[in-house]
Amino acid sequence: MKRVLAILLSLLLTAAALSGCGSDESASDINPFSLPTTVNTESNTGSPTESVFENNSTFKLTIRSSDSRCVLSEGLDSEPTDTLTAVKAEQVTNITYDWLPANLDTVQDGLHNGRNTLAYTFYVTNTDDHTHSCYTNLSIIRAIHDIDEAIRVMVYLNGDPEVFAKVNKTTDINGDPLPFETIYEKAPGDPNEKEDPDIQNTTRIATTDVLQPVTAFTDNTVFMGGIVDMDLEPGQSVRFTIVIWVEGEDPECLDKIRDGSIELDWKFALY
Repeated sequence: MKRVLAILLSLLLTAAALSGCGSDESASDINPFSLPTTVNTESNTGSPTESVFENNSTFKLTIRSSDSRCVLSEGLDSEPTDTLTAVKAEQVTNITYDWLPANLDTVQDGLHNGRNTLAYTFYVTNTDDHTHSCYTNLSIIRAIHDIDEAIRVMVYLNGDPEVFAKVNKTTDINGDPLPFETIYEKAPGDPNEKEDPDIQNTTRIATTDVLQPVTAFTDNTVFMGGIVDMDLEPGQSVRFTIVIWVEGEDPECLDKIRDGSIELDWKFALY
């Protein structure tokens, strides 16, 4: 019998200026979620330029669990709950991956927004007596003025990061989408050191020579979805960190995304 956990993560980004788990079945065959059938998108009719504009975005994050066998917490010693809410990050401008701190997944549990980023770390714990597999889906509910074209979402799963982005609208002379920016894994640093907020996300952070892949959306509206390659045993916790920013190196980071907004929906299931 499938045991279903639904954790709803609603992310609301409003830009005011710039802008498997041990299963042989395919992800397309197992989808416990009822996904939206339409996505509301609107485009700005302003003329794009190659300038980088000041941004005044707002990020808001809510995580909910509807399954008593799986609880949420901001830390392993924190009070378990079925709802977590992150204080929104305000007055955000576009930055780039190379400026992000290396220790975003370890510096602090709970909310640890940086300069021009939303960053939130939380735990999902299986309180059932049985091992469960995981299914996850992070999708766009609504995008205004094409701001989703320039968004980056980095998800850490137990310390391993993956960066997600939408396939570029801009094409080369052959009509193929331009490739994503080339980025590299961060060089190890002090896992607990906090940067000076006055300089955070303004200078390049040391990286290795190992490429950090940028993964394209699963489809036009889904950042990531499918079976997570792990089994969640009784009493076991999994740590997630999500980081969101507007990527200044994206070719769609143009005037047209001014006044844009995006709402994301993140769900997990145990079965």
